[in-house]
Amino acid sequence: MFGEPSTEASPTVPTADGAAPPAGNDREADMFGSDPSAPSSSSSSSSSSSSSTSAMTPGLLESLESSLAVGGSLFLRMNGSFRDGSSLGEGTITGPSLLDAFADVRPNDRVRAYAQLRFNFDYTVLPGEKNVFGVEQQPFSLQLAQAWTKFDLGQVVYVTAGRQRIRWGTGRFWNPTDFVNQEVRNSVDFFDQRVGVDLVKLHFPMEALGWNLYLIGIIGGVDVVKDTGLAARAEFVFGPAELALSSFVKDNAPLRFGADISAGIWLFDVKAEGVLSRGLSRRLFEGNLDFETLELPTEVDTEDNWYFEGVVGVETQIKYSDTDLIALGAEYFYNQAGYTSATLYPFLFLNNAYVPLYTGQHYAAFYVSAPAPFSFNDLNLTISTLGNLSDLSFLTRFDVQYTVLQYLTVNGFVAGHWGSVGEFKIGLDIPPVPFVPQLVDGLTLANDFIDVGVSLRMAF
Repeated sequence: MFGEPSTEASPTVPTADGAAPPAGNDREADMFGSDPSAPSSSSSSSSSSSSSTSAMTPGLLESLESSLAVGGSLFLRMNGSFRDGSSLGEGTITGPSLLDAFADVRPNDRVRAYAQLRFNFDYTVLPGEKNVFGVEQQPFSLQLAQAWTKFDLGQVVYVTAGRQRIRWGTGRFWNPTDFVNQEVRNSVDFFDQRVGVDLVKLHFPMEALGWNLYLIGIIGGVDVVKDTGLAARAEFVFGPAELALSSFVKDNAPLRFGADISAGIWLFDVKAEGVLSRGLSRRLFEGNLDFETLELPTEVDTEDNWYFEGVVGVETQIKYSDTDLIALGAEYFYNQAGYTSATLYPFLFLNNAYVPLYTGQHYAAFYVSAPAPFSFNDLNLTISTLGNLSDLSFLTRFDVQYTVLQYLTVNGFVAGHWGSVGEFKIGLDIPPVPFVPQLVDGLTLANDFIDVGVSLRMAF
């Protein structure tokens, strides 16, 4: 559901995701949110003009075909949302779909280049259409999801330069140590849809110990040297436990120190991660909000203040037959800079300061997963409940994944919103505010009630 870690071109040691790379080749993992450094399992050909082809010897053609893989994936989906008091015909539908296309070149075992384009489209959006907050929607957009090259220096240092996927942390739903990414992962979606980050990564594996050291230069959006950032991560294996220490420093950005750990303790897999930050990467407000009296909150200067975010989770597996099991897990997240109630949420929406899953101060999640139950080896079932304990709003979601054919997967979900009005049960009732363009006529939005969705995912 959330992607799997994959191998580096370096010795088989734990990856930057904190897990040992799996064996085998999985090209689909490149498309759906995993580290694209895993070897591709497919063979494909390159195209060239007839004149250039005729000039190539059979040996050169064979070498080119064996070193180049091209392919992609198509993810079509339809989602429906229904709010309190709405009829079936009044539900809103969206189709946020995407098409990925990639080229993977490996002239030898020590050099690799990879590029991926992403076409985002929503066939339910008309050009110029605006959402409920007056923001214009785009039915189509094109992104450079990844573009990097990888090589080694004497098989001691492994260099990856360019736009590349990266994910740190051990949490299932919350990853405060994943601070190299500029976007927050939507952990309840089918897979991680974030694009890569522009950086230069140096990987120093210590194969004898099973340890890793990473030094990362952040170069995205930088046009002068002083604006670059530097991140470091060290991963250690101690018996059944894996520990990672990380840090991030950049001018005009929060200074961050993080740690995450995972360990097997008796029948349980225990995971935890935490971050101590000087300053915040998001805007923070305090005070009261009253649109009728025009009392508005004020922004907090967080630059010199220290904030803590921490996650702890536990999972166990229960066998109910010789070959089948279910996984039970729970997770708790503390966000010191989060809000203790939903009072300021409308103001956060209007000021583009609302960050899903990182807005409240206390969160909890529970999940049950049944992979390949009984004789249904192509079926996966998951039930998750997430709660914002600060505003007492909750989301319960049931996910189904079924592999119809080797390269075609069907996903479906139904989610219910319950509890108080808050993050997981959003509702708005704002009176008219003449000097705010989005609120000239006021804004009323009934509470979230039920979401449903179905999708087709095909790799080629």
